[in-house]
Amino acid sequence: MVAGKKIVYISDTKFFEGLVEICKDADLIISESCYCESEGVLAEEYYHLTASQIARVAKEAGAKQLILFHFSQRYKDISKLIKEAVEIFPNTKAAYDFMRIVLK
Repeated sequence: MVAGKKIVYISDTKFFEGLVEICKDADLIISESCYCESEGVLAEEYYHLTASQIARVAKEAGAKQLILFHFSQRYKDISKLIKEAVEIFPNTKAAYDFMRIVLK
């Protein structure tokens, strides 16, 4: 917990209507983003989000920062997923081992 900060952690889920409200005004969203937008059908079928979906959620919710993790093994290079998200929500980064995040 960080006093006065809202952190939202999203693991395996598909998009649902209440997601934007849950993320409303979050200082940080840490979310799975298993697939790119072109594989949205797979994301829906296997209860995952696309990078674009969670980026749109972050933008609509007025979040400050988005960290993505849990990428499908089909992607040897996750830059496509990050690029998709950054185009919608610029303050997006990919999680990495031992990553530290400063909330201001």
